Amino acid sequence: MSHLTTIKTSIKSHVILERVLHKLLQSQLDILTGATLETNSVIKDYYGNSTIADFVIRRPNHNYDMGFKINSEGEYEFISDNDARGKRKFMEALLPMYARENTIYQLLAQGFEIESQVEADGVIKIVAGKWG
Repeated sequence: MSHLTTIKTSIKSHVILERVLHKLLQSQLDILTGATLETNSVIKDYYGNSTIADFVIRRPNHNYDMGFKINSEGEYEFISDNDARGKRKFMEALLPMYARENTIYQLLAQGFEIESQVEADGVIKIVAGKWG
C-alpha cells in the first residue's frame, strides 16, 4: 500500500543538506532528471496524503516526490512514498556527498586548508592542514 514513510538520518545541517541537494539536482543521477527543489512545501503520496517538509524534491518524470523534514531531535528524516523506487539509489548518492561537504565545512571553519577529491572507485580523500 502506498503511503508516506520516513527514514531517520544523522543529517543535522540545514545549510549543508541544501547545498548537497542542489549539487545532486545538477548531477547526472537518472532518478533526478527534471527534478526541482522546493523549501517548506507540501509532499504527497500516491493517494494524496500529505505533510509539510523542509525540503521537497519535485520529480515530474516520476509518480512521487521525496523530501526531508527536521524532527524533534534536530535531525532530518527522509520522506517518500512507501512504494517509491529509487529511494536507495538516492540515499546512496546523498549520504557520502553530505559527509564530505559537512567535513570540509567543519575543517574550513577551524582554519584548515583543504584538498579533496573523489576517486574513481568512490573513495573520498580529504587532506587538511594548517600552515604557518
